[in-house]
Amino acid sequence: MEGKKMFTYVALCALGIVTAGCSSLPGSGPMTSSGESQLMVEKETFAMSRQQVIQAIEECRQAGLRNYVIYGKRFINGRPADVVVDVTCYGR
Repeated sequence: MEGKKMFTYVALCALGIVTAGCSSLPGSGPMTSSGESQLMVEKETFAMSRQQVIQAIEECRQAGLRNYVIYGKRFINGRPADVVVDVTCYGR
């Protein structure tokens, strides 16, 4: 019985060290050295077509998930207009 407890303890410690080590690698995410997250901005963002948006929403519904539409701004005739950039699915 004592051997099982010791093995479980060592296995859990090793798992903790491995997972903590992987998440703290430099350059492994959008985090600064102080632990704050950075805003990543793309220079070019492409708008989705109407058919792509409809298909993405339908895929979310078929999977039993809700859709979340992400908009961006594009200037058309000197005025900002909302355009769909992405459709993300998430749980109900």
